[in-house]
Amino acid sequence: MHQRHVHLNDRRYQCDLCLARFVTNSSLIVHKQRHDNTPRFKCKLCPKMFTNTGTRANHMRRKHYGTVEYVCKHCTRIFLGMAALKKHYDKHEAQELKYPCHLCPQVYGRSLFLTKHLKEAHCEE
Repeated sequence: MHQRHVHLNDRRYQCDLCLARFVTNSSLIVHKQRHDNTPRFKCKLCPKMFTNTGTRANHMRRKHYGTVEYVCKHCTRIFLGMAALKKHYDKHEAQELKYPCHLCPQVYGRSLFLTKHLKEAHCEE
């Protein structure tokens, strides 16, 4: 009983909508945002808006799975999903990386990829 009575007095910031009490004003502000159903979080791939980041993340998984582009750091190929990129990385790891760039730390398994890298990253012909 003591703890409930004494520590309730520490909570001097009260929500005017549901009467919940908080120790700090910042906690009250965060709490009040839960009562506000104004969508503030925009999907990064479509115009849809969400009231919190959790529902936005669920939307991204349900509606946009496989539509986000992931670029291979070894050969710059583009994949429509992290799973496809990881599978592709396995091929790079299986290859012996024997073509190092003389201008940066990149190393490639094929001379073709090194040539492409030199043209795109370092403007060499």
